[in-house]
Amino acid sequence: MLRIIGLIVVSFICAGCQSNPSVPIGNVSVTGDPIASLKATSWSVKTVAGRGLMEYLTLTLTFDNEVELTGFSGCNWFKGHYKITSSQLEVEALSSTKKYCSKVIMYQEHLLLKELSKPLTLSQKNNKVIQLINNKGKVTSLMMQ
Repeated sequence: MLRIIGLIVVSFICAGCQSNPSVPIGNVSVTGDPIASLKATSWSVKTVAGRGLMEYLTLTLTFDNEVELTGFSGCNWFKGHYKITSSQLEVEALSSTKKYCSKVIMYQEHLLLKELSKPLTLSQKNNKVIQLINNKGKVTSLMMQ
């Protein structure tokens, strides 16, 4: 009996010894590795603020160097400057081309650009997936290209 209780206690202790930090943000508890740099990486956007995307659209985000990013938001190309401080992503000076597309595509584009203009917490789920979490806990998921 004592052996079983001892095993249960040890398993609870081991379960608490995770290497990935857990940070509560809004209603979401984010578990992942901190990200210090995204230099020279390209990503496909899979969700924006917790919303799925139309399957036939490929939205992208590329961190060209330590300060510049570019991407495709469904209809238009965009670019801007970014910085990462303590796993916080801040995007500034976003500009985009002004092509007109269908209202549905333009709405998704608006959501992505609006989300990128907010301070976002970075969380790396694995080598190929990162999450951008806004202050309300809504997650934008990126998958490495």
